[in-house]
Amino acid sequence: MNIESLTCEQVGRLTRWLQRYPGLDGLEALLLARLESAGDVGRVPLDSGRLSRELEVAHALVRRSASSLENRGLIEVTARRGAGPGLWLSLIDGGAAGEP
Repeated sequence: MNIESLTCEQVGRLTRWLQRYPGLDGLEALLLARLESAGDVGRVPLDSGRLSRELEVAHALVRRSASSLENRGLIEVTARRGAGPGLWLSLIDGGAAGEP
């Protein structure tokens, strides 16, 4: 994914996350914005492998960013069943970025 392909709504979500949590890196903010846009907070987990492909970044980078976000208490990470390395990621209630 390159920045030129983002919609105005996606850029707005990304900007709100970066303003609310200035210490986030770009990939962390992208993950939060993508999880936020997925639907109801805490109800729509997304697969880390799918996010990796959508964002066109290595799965290991998505996992590392997810771990950092989990440590901050912003998302919940759940292991997927099966042989693959994928994780389920979802926003934690109260983690959604509101208007600045």
